[in-house]
Amino acid sequence: MNRLTSSLILITVLLSLAGCGFQPRGSVPQLGNLPGPVYISGIEKYAPLHRELSIQLAQAGVELTDDGNSATSLLRIRQHRSGRRLFSVDSNNQATEFELEESLKFAVHHASRGEILEEQTVRVLRILYRPNDQVLARERGEQQLRNDMRRDLVGRMIRRIKAQG
Repeated sequence: MNRLTSSLILITVLLSLAGCGFQPRGSVPQLGNLPGPVYISGIEKYAPLHRELSIQLAQAGVELTDDGNSATSLLRIRQHRSGRRLFSVDSNNQATEFELEESLKFAVHHASRGEILEEQTVRVLRILYRPNDQVLARERGEQQLRNDMRRDLVGRMIRRIKAQG
């Protein structure tokens, strides 16, 4: 195959992926439809979820503010839950798997136009395997999984906000 044919095939594949809506993991869509500055309410400023929201919204091109009075838009977070329930046990009746949940309700309001996005629920579930013979790895593994779940939860929120606009 010559260089021109290879280049044409590569361009065709890239255009097909772009046309079908494919995005690499971790990419954040731009939120041109969310007028800034945006104030985040309902969660503590130094909470892990607030940090993840701030990072991803900044990557999406949204200007954030710490002053609710100067905000053009309000992202209201309610009922953030971070839960865990038993999923399975081993032959010794010891817990080995847990179902982890991260969920919240959110809505977006504009200062003059009112509600931009009605309250919606986003939820992420994962299964955590916790072998009894790896005590130290269990805690680190759960923390890393929770961080990934928060990242996914915020990504889902941003995609819903993008779809609304």
